[in-house]
Amino acid sequence: MSGRLRNYFDRAISLWQKKHLRMRQNMIFATVKVVKGWDFPQFSSMNSEKRNAIRRALYDDSEKLVQVFGNFK
Repeated sequence: MSGRLRNYFDRAISLWQKKHLRMRQNMIFATVKVVKGWDFPQFSSMNSEKRNAIRRALYDDSEKLVQVFGNFK
């Protein structure tokens, strides 16, 4: 009985991790799509702090995904 419950629990955790990873991945792809839609005047009208914050956030998120995919089974 406890072995079966443990298997169900492990399966639920695995499914949640995969779903969470896909959600994070889709959020990054959606942000990239928005950024790619910007034209140069729109991009240059932002202050440098905002541009750098967006770039840094995308970089950090992508690094986290790469780390997770490297360890993901």
